[in-house]
Amino acid sequence: MANKILIADDSKLVTALIKSIFEGLNEDYEVITATDGKQAIKQAVDELPDIILMDWQMPVMSGIEALKELKLNETTKKIPIIMLTASESTNEAFDLGASDYILKPFNKIELIARVKTLLELVNTNNELKKRNTEYKIQREKFKLQKDILVLQKKEIVEMRELSEKLNQTISDVDEVLENSIAECLFLSKKIENIPANFFWINKNENLLLFCAGFLSKNGINASIISLAIHNFLNEIIIENGMHLLPSEILQLLKDKLKTLFAVETSIFKIIDIVFCTIDTESKILQYAGINVPVFVMKKDKMVELKTDKSEIGYSINSVNSSNHKVFLAKDDIVYMMNDGFKINRTGLSDTGYISEEILEIVRKIHTKDLPKQKELLEKAFESLKHKSSQVNDILVFAKKI
Repeated sequence: MANKILIADDSKLVTALIKSIFEGLNEDYEVITATDGKQAIKQAVDELPDIILMDWQMPVMSGIEALKELKLNETTKKIPIIMLTASESTNEAFDLGASDYILKPFNKIELIARVKTLLELVNTNNELKKRNTEYKIQREKFKLQKDILVLQKKEIVEMRELSEKLNQTISDVDEVLENSIAECLFLSKKIENIPANFFWINKNENLLLFCAGFLSKNGINASIISLAIHNFLNEIIIENGMHLLPSEILQLLKDKLKTLFAVETSIFKIIDIVFCTIDTESKILQYAGINVPVFVMKKDKMVELKTDKSEIGYSINSVNSSNHKVFLAKDDIVYMMNDGFKINRTGLSDTGYISEEILEIVRKIHTKDLPKQKELLEKAFESLKHKSSQVNDILVFAKKI
């Protein structure tokens, strides 16, 4: 950026000479001129030069009077001024704030050196001011970012606490309802207060409906999805009754989720899900789902009832799931399980979310009554913790026919 020099002298010869000296240096200098003190003041206020060369004796207003006014003006008082003088005493000029003086007739080399020295100081000060301003701006930005982070952290904590309370309410309702259903087992062990699994259950006379889902991760987003699914399933039953096919219910659920999430988002985490209905009078089990199998113990034989497979899980853009029907017999036990130790996000293996070790334990204990089975499964899960880490929530639901 060019340095701006204001030359104030009533001699056109002097101003032309000084102008030619600096313009001939092939450096960035912009030279402006004034012929008296009043013009010098106006040019200084309008142009804000980096330095002023001021002749002492000028008509209309002298250089010393102009110097005095410029130093009283807040806009111009910090501009360095070199007084050009023939013989006058310089004490008055320095007292009024002049930065330097040059005797006329001046030496070209001395003039250039004096001006460059002051301009270096000006440029250094300007750079320091610029850096100081940038530092203040950055400091304000950091302060603002810190305030935003503190506010966001507070909001996240509040949202998490609310999510925990709401999910605990849902869990309590599920357990109360499960306890009111004959020959049922419900076991849930979360690794965090906000679960990554969800369970929904409803009944009407001889018809039992239940649904389990496993989200890709836990946290507030999982809480939003779980709450939405619980509410939407309740709405679907109220609007359509309880005799829809499981595949129809999952489709209606997907339609409702589309109203909440118009497009796939990071909030809508991939879900693996299964929805079942059991008619305890006709002993017919119907089910539909994605990646989550259902197991049935028929006497001493365990049967795996597979659902549709999908690498993208059950989401608003996934294909519809198929409906399946199975005839049960008295004393058959239907299990829906996630052991929390096996990581299988896509659910594309034979057993999906449950390890063979837990399946073998179920085979061994299925003849026990369901309260005893729950006790033994809890011990089995505690035993697993000594050999492996729990990486997800544990969920087991069972219904004996």
